[in-house]
Amino acid sequence: MDDKLCYVVYRVHDDRPLDDQNSLVYGWTTSKKILKAFFKQRDRRKYMAFEMSKEDVAELFSHSDLPGDTMITYIKLQSARQLDEEYTLFMTMAEMQEVEIRIQRLFQELSSVATMNFMDCSKEIFFYLRMIVNLVEKYSDALDYLGYRPQEMRSMFPPAHDDEDVESLIGLAYYDTWSCNDYYNEPCDQVPGLSVLEDVASKIIYSIESFVKVMKDDL
Repeated sequence: MDDKLCYVVYRVHDDRPLDDQNSLVYGWTTSKKILKAFFKQRDRRKYMAFEMSKEDVAELFSHSDLPGDTMITYIKLQSARQLDEEYTLFMTMAEMQEVEIRIQRLFQELSSVATMNFMDCSKEIFFYLRMIVNLVEKYSDALDYLGYRPQEMRSMFPPAHDDEDVESLIGLAYYDTWSCNDYYNEPCDQVPGLSVLEDVASKIIYSIESFVKVMKDDL
């Protein structure tokens, strides 16, 4: 293939893929093998690819060079159910960063008492939160270690792990990835956020299952 040729992938949102209001540039690749692998994992009705020159792609992205965070690469992820299984997921680094943040938010939301069916909301929620607060320390520590931190308790007690800090750290990890490496570096050997997150609960939630769960509308 001509080394000046690229495949540009568009994310299509309805039946008018060439309408600027209904499709967005997703990413690019110079590898036909990468492109084929990407489409094996995605719904062809949601994505379209076109051949373009590198110069046209750079102009398309309004960038003097091809932006590295929109190059289609891949990440290897383990399964939470079968620890000896490893899966390859094709995506851009820009999408990967967004997915990391969405995973963090999802698991924070799952800790909310709003996910529980209380008959008398105000009264039962109060007693439930008071029960959590008064747990024996070893049990409350265990819940915190696993990331069970109901959002409703934040007004009562300042959180030990601030959500915005987690998202900022993830953003920093991706910034460092692209500032320290050229745009054609090797695929990630791990999710970038793992290199900066110290909270165990924020790290153990990454798996092929969690990625697929938050990406289901885009696969």
